[in-house]
Amino acid sequence: MSYYKLYLAAIICMVCFTLNASSWERIADYGGPETDGCISFEIDGFGYVGGGPNEKNFWRYDPSNNSWEKMPDIGGGERGWAFHFVIDGIAYVGGGDPEGNLQSLKKDFWKFDPSTKQWTQLKDFPGGPRDACFNFSINGKGYIGGGFSGDGGGVHRDVWEYNPSNDSWTYITDYPEDGILFSSAIVVDDRVFVGLGNLSFGVAEYITWYEFNPSTYIFTPKKSFTGTARQTAVAYAMKGKVYIVGGQSQYTQTYKDCYEFDPKTNNWKLMNGLNLPYNNTAWSCGFTIGEEIYYGTGVTLPDFQFSRNFYKYSFGEKPKEPKLTVNTDTLDFGTINVNETAKQTVRLHNPGDAPLVIDLIEVVEYEFFGYSIPDTYEGVIIQPNAFLDIEVTFNPKIAEHYYGLMVIESNATNVVTELVNIFGDALAVGSPSMTLSVQSLDYGEVELTEYKTSQFTISNTGDADLEIETIGFDGLDKSYFSFASSMISTIQPGNDMIVQIAFSPTETRVYNASVIIETNDIANKWVEINLSGEGISTPNSVRDFDLSDYLSLFPNPAISQLNINFNNMNIRQIEKMHISDLNGTAVTDSFSVNGDKLEYTFDLSTLANGIYFLVCEIGGQRYSTKFSIVR
Repeated sequence: MSYYKLYLAAIICMVCFTLNASSWERIADYGGPETDGCISFEIDGFGYVGGGPNEKNFWRYDPSNNSWEKMPDIGGGERGWAFHFVIDGIAYVGGGDPEGNLQSLKKDFWKFDPSTKQWTQLKDFPGGPRDACFNFSINGKGYIGGGFSGDGGGVHRDVWEYNPSNDSWTYITDYPEDGILFSSAIVVDDRVFVGLGNLSFGVAEYITWYEFNPSTYIFTPKKSFTGTARQTAVAYAMKGKVYIVGGQSQYTQTYKDCYEFDPKTNNWKLMNGLNLPYNNTAWSCGFTIGEEIYYGTGVTLPDFQFSRNFYKYSFGEKPKEPKLTVNTDTLDFGTINVNETAKQTVRLHNPGDAPLVIDLIEVVEYEFFGYSIPDTYEGVIIQPNAFLDIEVTFNPKIAEHYYGLMVIESNATNVVTELVNIFGDALAVGSPSMTLSVQSLDYGEVELTEYKTSQFTISNTGDADLEIETIGFDGLDKSYFSFASSMISTIQPGNDMIVQIAFSPTETRVYNASVIIETNDIANKWVEINLSGEGISTPNSVRDFDLSDYLSLFPNPAISQLNINFNNMNIRQIEKMHISDLNGTAVTDSFSVNGDKLEYTFDLSTLANGIYFLVCEIGGQRYSTKFSIVR
């Protein structure tokens, strides 16, 4: 039998998206007043913005006509820097500072249903009054962390999980800093990232950046932010990356720059093409719709000029791409005669939206050549949603196993090289054909002191000699099986060979092995017969003669002890004895018998009622007599 592998070198292409050259575009101003500290999110292709200190306005933005529509005021009234998240198309909003004076912060909690445009009050947040938290949602649950409880309330680091199915909050862990205010949190490709912000008013901001695991509640440090430390920045997720935009520092400086974080490489990059066109970037808000990010409202520092401006940035349309799919990864021609011909078809499909250009299609074979295709197809174009059928011909010239590999190279963006395995066997006229009488042998239960034989038949139903090239055992327990008959290496057409195998267990357990047979039958080059059996040890399995010739035991039934009296004539033949249960498991220690001592006693006080055996070893064999315990 031939062993081989084909090694092909593949080129991996990476399709990289780059920001287009367009800049931020001014859109319709926010429908509410100039403000900061708003809530903002996207649901079903609409942007929602509302709130702020002394504000309860709530508006919906429609990108199709660049307009804002007034929604019902935020439930519970005015609130700035409230925590909020979206779960299954429902918005959840709570907490916040109603007047922006650090007094009388809120802990009430509401949900908004866009389909009915109604607010519904839920249970209060159990962590107390809170604003300036980070917030996000993932896997059907909402999360908030850190924040501020107003003058005298302090800065927090606790993290809470909200379950909308039962309107319940659960404290889960602490943020890995001493406290956190006005940080940035974002979910991208089912990964959560949180960072930046600051510890307290007037204290230097953080540059730390963490990944949060919602299954383990663990924050893992990632590469720190490479821009200037800041708080109140807006975070966006776009095409597998995170964008941190704007923010402020020390309540004196606002920022217009943008940084990109790549979760795959754990690297930050300054995005010069995404600088904001205005300075009101402290406590601004934003949302994402499709491939566009939106940014607006906010305030300048240190002069506190408020804004209702809104802008959008488009990441551009995804380029059209050719793609390749193949209807199968394997062609199996089965077995045909030498010089016969068989054909099968491989179908190529372009499910992309750009023309697919074939660079090369070829069949690579190992050792034996029997496959062919009509062309290399170089330069053939498959239009979007069109197909190309490749006919593969199998025409073997010698009796062998044939393996080939169809290699398809193209300009597809989803795969550089597509491979199709090709298998086939060829039989010469006058070929041997092996059949087996069984596929497995089960020896059942066999005593450890015994062995058992079983057999199977190898028949040659072909019209040429069947050569037994190798035959042997395989598996962890192969040493417990052995051949019990002589064998021949050649079986002539129409003849058989009987193979006998003995099983000799040495332990009480199940044994498994197999017989591997290699022949010159191409269709059955390697065959396997499974072997199984169980070794057992039964105390009363050997009864060549009665133990009453050797001893007597009493009382029977016994209560707390068993007395054994040996006759003087045969005691020296008994070597050891112990007591076992019905399963053959020894329940007392085994001890040697003194040839001069005729009386022995077993303590039965620790044994339960039931049937037991007194087991004696005589000449290397075990013999037993039954007794019972009844109390």
